[in-house]
Amino acid sequence: MGGFRAIFFDNDGILVDTEPVFVQALEATFQEFGLKGNPKELSQQNAARGGGVWQKFWTESGQPESRALFTDRLHEIYCDFLQINVPRIKGVEDALQLLHKRIPMSIVTASLREPFDTMHKQTGFLRFFDFWITRDGYTHSKPHPDPYNTAFLRMKQKLPDLKPSECLVLEDSERGVVSAKEAGMTCFAIPTEFTKTLDFSRADKVLKDVQEVLQFLHKI
Repeated sequence: MGGFRAIFFDNDGILVDTEPVFVQALEATFQEFGLKGNPKELSQQNAARGGGVWQKFWTESGQPESRALFTDRLHEIYCDFLQINVPRIKGVEDALQLLHKRIPMSIVTASLREPFDTMHKQTGFLRFFDFWITRDGYTHSKPHPDPYNTAFLRMKQKLPDLKPSECLVLEDSERGVVSAKEAGMTCFAIPTEFTKTLDFSRADKVLKDVQEVLQFLHKI
């Protein structure tokens, strides 16, 4: 596997094409709460820089006291949408089947546990992974390195002599790439239609899809 001993996958945008579904849930929740703003643009900014985008939005919204209610309702609507449809990304399941049992793999996501479980009850992808870490599994979200540091320590239980440089991360967002690089790992970016305008200058490689990752691993 080209010197890599473990692979960490982001979830949304890498394994499943759920970012547009989340934006639809955001739009519906904005409408319910009578909030002004561009949900897609805010979500893209969050993919670039992280939660500070939402902190700024709520500070300027004039409704900061409704944030907890908004968040609860957003994830209720999001889960409802996911029960109807979880868009797959072409080639992902085939890639997971090829990699399964050849190299340890985990998922490191900023998704909350409930929507994560909802989507993967439909995909069946979790059978390919050694473990997965959702937003409730670490303190500081991406772009902080905490998510990948947490995953690394968990993977070391399986591979005690593992080094961060031996871990490959697959990410579709700018903040995800920063998180992985700050954790000392190699990161390949696979931008989506949703994230393609972000800055991927810190990625070790920028690829077009997961199948290209397989080709790269095979070559080296």
